[in-house]
Order: sequence, then structure tokens, then C-alpha cells
Amino acid sequence: MMTSDASRSASRAPHPIGSTLPGTLSGPEVTVSVPVSHTTPAATSGHVSSPGHQAFVPREVPRLPYGVVLQWPVRFDGTPAGYARVWLGNVLIVLLTLGLAWPWTYRRSQRYLLRHTEVAGHRLDFRLPPRVLWPRMLVTVVLWGGVAVAAMGSPWAGLLALAMCGAVWPLLIYLKVLQRVSSVAWGGRRLWFDGPWQGVYRATLVTLVLGVSTLCSALLSWHGHLQQGWWMTGALVAAWLLYLPVRYWNLFQYRQHHIRLGPMRLLWQGTRVAMLGVFARVAVWMLLVMSLVGGVALMGVGGWLLLHRPVSDRGAIVCGVLAGVVVLSLVVPYLEARLINLVWNKTGNRYLRFRSQVPVGPYVRQRALNVWGVILSLGLYWPWAVISNRRLRMQSLVVWSRVEPEVLLAHWPCRESDVPPPALPVSTLMPDGPGLSTQPSFVSRFEA
Repeated sequence: MMTSDASRSASRAPHPIGSTLPGTLSGPEVTVSVPVSHTTPAATSGHVSSPGHQAFVPREVPRLPYGVVLQWPVRFDGTPAGYARVWLGNVLIVLLTLGLAWPWTYRRSQRYLLRHTEVAGHRLDFRLPPRVLWPRMLVTVVLWGGVAVAAMGSPWAGLLALAMCGAVWPLLIYLKVLQRVSSVAWGGRRLWFDGPWQGVYRATLVTLVLGVSTLCSALLSWHGHLQQGWWMTGALVAAWLLYLPVRYWNLFQYRQHHIRLGPMRLLWQGTRVAMLGVFARVAVWMLLVMSLVGGVALMGVGGWLLLHRPVSDRGAIVCGVLAGVVVLSLVVPYLEARLINLVWNKTGNRYLRFRSQVPVGPYVRQRALNVWGVILSLGLYWPWAVISNRRLRMQSLVVWSRVEPEVLLAHWPCRESDVPPPALPVSTLMPDGPGLSTQPSFVSRFEA
């Protein structure tokens, strides 16, 4: 009898901070677990329990009463000097091992960045063994090496090798997402990613087919001197560019919907219209930047010609490369800032949401200065560029939560197995799902 009472009291979770009820939770607010048979796969996690193993699916995580919402600013206290020491050691190790020690150097740099990032009083950590990174590194080197060797022998052989590389590339994207999410730990608990690898193919198939078709059309037009072939190539490039926002939306939809914080699965409410709006703004910004850079370049060429000096081919190539670097250093950060805000402002569930307010203007200026700092310093400015970029992104992120951090950790199993813990049913994570209290929606409170 005493053992039964002890086990019953141990299964009860304490009230969240701010509750006026005495004692431990009981009744409908207790986190209830239901057994799942080992012969039936858990519907919420997609994994089959091993024979003799009894899996338990949590029903609910206690939330703060009275609609209280906590704010957890993300803090980053890394320094350029500290990261420079790690980076310099990594460079020496990679050079001495001819690149074979890259997984270990990657772990050292990521561990420094994560351990200097704090959320809700708990620092992040990097938990991925270096040996797990070896397959992705090896496959990447073999693929690009094969494409380079084949292209040196024949353009058609290089195109065939590139097509084969494109067929395998989604698997590398899947491994990268899986390893990047699963390597992060918060409060001693690992994050999980349970998306199937087929989802990456569904998200990127159209862009891969359009890309390979564009290269084939360009190669045919080049060797056959076909004027109509170039028109077809231009049409394929336009189709690829027009489909690019959908490709990004598919990838973010796939990634964000399969990130797990213990028992809680994140949801993403970004729409295709919002993604199209981001790329429309990027297109307008790129036209403005190209017009400005092109005007400055034409003025420079005109001034050079006024001095009665011809422009050599080498000078034209150098000017074109510099203009391209300027355009990319201003356009790519603009796209990054817009995507970061869109993705994380629409990520969350019934219990927590993210709020990202990366300032677009300062972010673009900082990234452009970092690019030119790295170029002019021959790479020595890299640690300062990484830390400044990381600090701006992390300090612009806030987590809004209706769950105390210690309550979330109490319902988040602390284990290192390869199988993610059981997940809450999706209906309990939706803001307007069944069982939601009559209090104002967390989403409406957040967006207000």
C-alpha cells in the first residue's frame, strides 16, 4: 500500500508557479500517460516500440494559470577573442590532417557557440558525436570530386555526374537538418527531428528537375549553336526562379513541423502568400541594388575612357566580379533577415511561440561589412564576423511560453537514445484545438 501511494504521488506534477491551488496537481490537470501496445506504432511519433517495451504518450503539459505568458529572451555572451582561439585551433587541425578532422573541428566551434547561448536560465549544448558527421562529409567530397573529374573528361559526362549528384543531394539535406537539430541540447535534453527522408525529395524535386533541364538545354544550345535553345534555357531559368519561393516554403514546412521539444512538436503557420511576399521584396531590393551598382560601374568606366585608356578584358572581369560581390553582399543578407523573421514568427504551438525581430537594415549593413572584412583580411576577420552575426540574430529572438521552464524539463525525458520520446497528440498543440480553455488564444495574445 505504501509503495502504491508513493508511485502515485511521484507521478503527479507540481503546480506551475503562480497557481493558487495547494498541493500537487490532481484530476484533469495531471499529465496522464496511456500505454501503447508494442505491436502498434505510436501514431504521434511514427516509431514502433520494441517487443517487451511499453511506451507512454503524455496527454497534457501543465500550463500557467490565468493566461500568463512568460518571455524568455535569448542571450548570447560569446566574444570574438574566445571564438578566435577556437577557430585558429580548428584551422591548424584541418591543415595538419588534410581535412580529415573536420567533424571534430565542427563540434568544437558549434559547442562554443551553443554553450554561450542561454534560454530561460539554461545554456544550450552540442551533443552530436563527431563520427556521426563522417558519412555526410565523405559523400559530399565523393560527389563533388566525381563531378569535377567527369567534367574534365567531357561536358556531357560532367552533366550526367551532376544529375546523379542532384539525385542524392536531398539525402544530404536531410542528414544536415537531422544532425543540426539533434545536436542541440537545452537543459540537458536533446532536441529531436522525426521527419522522413522522403519529405525532402517532395520539397525539392521540382527545383532539381528544372535545374538539370536548364543545364541540359544550355549545353545543347552551346554545342549546337541553336538560337531557339537559348530561348528554352531562359524559359527554364524563369520557371526555376518562379518556383523558388514554393521550394523554400516546402522545406520550411517540412523542417519546422518535425522539430520536437521533448513531448511537444512545433508547428509552422507560414503561408505560401507570405513566402511570395518575401521574395517579391527581395526582387525589388535586388533591382534597386543592381541599378545603383550598375550606375556606379558605368560612371567608373566612363571616367576611365575619358582618360583615353582602353578597358582590358582582365579589368572588365575584375570589375564584374567586384560588382557581383557587392550585389550578393547586400541581397543575400536581406533575404536571410526576411526569412528568419518569417520562419520563427510563425513557429510554435499551444504552449510556446517564437518572436524574431531581426532588424533588416542593421543586419544587411553588418553582413556586408563582415563580407568585405573577411575578403580584405584574407579570412582573418572570420571569427569577428561570426560572433557579430550570431549576437544580432540571437538577441533578436524571444520565446513566449505558457509553461514554466522547469515544468517543461520535468516532462522532457533526459536520455540519449536514437528514438525520440513519445509526442503529444497534434490536437493538443493546436491553438484552436479541442480541449482549449475559454481564455483568449495564446496565438492572439502573441500576435497582438
